[in-house]
Amino acid sequence: MKCSGATICFLLLFSIPVKSQQFYHIPAQTFFPYIEMGYDSTVSYNEGYALNPKKFNYSMTADSFMISHFINFGEYKKYLADIKRDSSSEFFLLQLPDSSITSPENYTKYITGDKYNNFPVAGIRWDAAMNYCKWLTLKENDSNDLKYVYRLPRVSEWLLAKKYLNEASIENDLNKDYSDWTVCLYYEGAYSFGNFSYDAIYYPQKTDPARNKRSRVIGNSFLFQHERLKQFSGAFYQFNGYRQIAFRIVREYIHDTVQNQTEPFNLLKYWNIPQ
Repeated sequence: MKCSGATICFLLLFSIPVKSQQFYHIPAQTFFPYIEMGYDSTVSYNEGYALNPKKFNYSMTADSFMISHFINFGEYKKYLADIKRDSSSEFFLLQLPDSSITSPENYTKYITGDKYNNFPVAGIRWDAAMNYCKWLTLKENDSNDLKYVYRLPRVSEWLLAKKYLNEASIENDLNKDYSDWTVCLYYEGAYSFGNFSYDAIYYPQKTDPARNKRSRVIGNSFLFQHERLKQFSGAFYQFNGYRQIAFRIVREYIHDTVQNQTEPFNLLKYWNIPQ
């Protein structure tokens, strides 16, 4: 069953209930991100030199981390209720699901009712998802002693979570009904960012052109099913919401990073949170 036009197909789009604040623990391990994307080092792909077959055997060693289920609408409504008290009307409206994801009639039912509180919140813009992460970070930490931050996952973290959870036969919601926003940059010259260029991060400035405000999206959805996880390479603008994209979060401890020593301090700077 597929949805057509801009109308939400409720029976399909909201087919998986999500528990509130449930996290998966992904242990530290070494893995091959390109292999997890579905590439085969023995095959030649005509996709440009950024995907040279020599890279497909590249391995990464990742620290342990916590990654959540999709954030459900009930959780997101707590954020909306909190910020509505002290935010401008313009800012608040931009935190709502994008109205383009469905018909006006269905959209009103979606955002005003409680029917979908236990289902992934759809149509959230990237920057709104990041604002949710900032809000949750400040809500759960002592403002004078930040111990961890919440953020969207890196591409490599999503790949490792999918690999580990499936191999361990742990029920999960990755790569199923929705694609995922990631914290990673979409950039045509991303090959310059290293052996696994899909993990490049750039926090946009307000004055940046639209081309600098694109993020990678990963995973299958009700709109498409790909054998190889290539679809996330498309350009998805951070200031738009999409009906096939939801979001999950990673909890990252501030003084417990090995591979990315400048993170999450760059994120705190982006949020204007004193370090």
